[in-house]
Amino acid sequence: MLLSFADAELFFKLYRGLMSFVNEHLKILPQRGIDFATFLQVTPESRYKVHEAFVKAPQTIDLFLQKNPHQFSNEEMEIVSSWRHMVPGHFYVMKDYEKHALFLSVNGEVRVYGVLALTDPIGWVLQGRSLPVLTKTILLPFRDVIIYDGLLYSSHITFGGNIRKTLHEDLRLSIKSHGIITSLPDVKNGDGVKVEIQDKDTPEKKIPTLSIRTVLGMWHIKSMSAWDEDYFNEETQAYIQFSNRGQGSFQFGYVSGTIDYCINGKGRGGRAEFSWEGGDRADGTPLTGRGWAVLERDQLKGEIRIHQGDSSGFVAVRAKRTGK
Repeated sequence: MLLSFADAELFFKLYRGLMSFVNEHLKILPQRGIDFATFLQVTPESRYKVHEAFVKAPQTIDLFLQKNPHQFSNEEMEIVSSWRHMVPGHFYVMKDYEKHALFLSVNGEVRVYGVLALTDPIGWVLQGRSLPVLTKTILLPFRDVIIYDGLLYSSHITFGGNIRKTLHEDLRLSIKSHGIITSLPDVKNGDGVKVEIQDKDTPEKKIPTLSIRTVLGMWHIKSMSAWDEDYFNEETQAYIQFSNRGQGSFQFGYVSGTIDYCINGKGRGGRAEFSWEGGDRADGTPLTGRGWAVLERDQLKGEIRIHQGDSSGFVAVRAKRTGK
């Protein structure tokens, strides 16, 4: 499961603010002019150095809370304050369920964490690789769920049958003894939330596999993060449509376009990625862009981006068939 678009934007705003402050305070990166507005523009490798410094100096959160250099609200600062309970280290990504992905801790006692993805499904971030995958990241509380810090460094090591069997047994025993930890701090002193997980995915718990067959057809857009319903349903009911020939179309408001799409990733990590060209019917401006979509239960969720323009997340439901 992904964070909502609004929550993901809020997380990146707050974490960017904290990390740019950590960089300035600890003088990690030598480049000049790296501030709140430009921090996410530096390379992931450079940002990783700042994240590592933050793990070694968590007291910088207290200084950040005292100074509040970006004038965050009280509610926003409460979220930042909760990051004192971060869990950094190595984790095996073991399962990717609809509710959350299961991260098996490597450092210290074996524990299982239920982790939500940010803007892209975990399977896609891991490029569709077969689980388990060894990663390094920082787990963070975000309100009442656990997320990762946006940098998921994964090893390309593949595991033999005996190691995979051992890891799955560790997963099963930890869940049986301690449950799945789904919030931080773990207020139950390591006991987590009791959830029964079978060794094999069941239809109720498995994330729907996105394929040409499952994405095919007309989807009515029910919400968009950038525009309200009065706008995106202005001319006709907003929709996105996929055909079985890698083509499709969409319309919201006065913007419409034709789609050229493909399915990238396998299994739970699959998503439809597309480019499009069209225009704004209101003024005749030609437009191009790109986007993506994933399945979550019976909803299609994704993003449509206008080249050098706006972008918006969307949620769509399959259109009901009419006639006999």
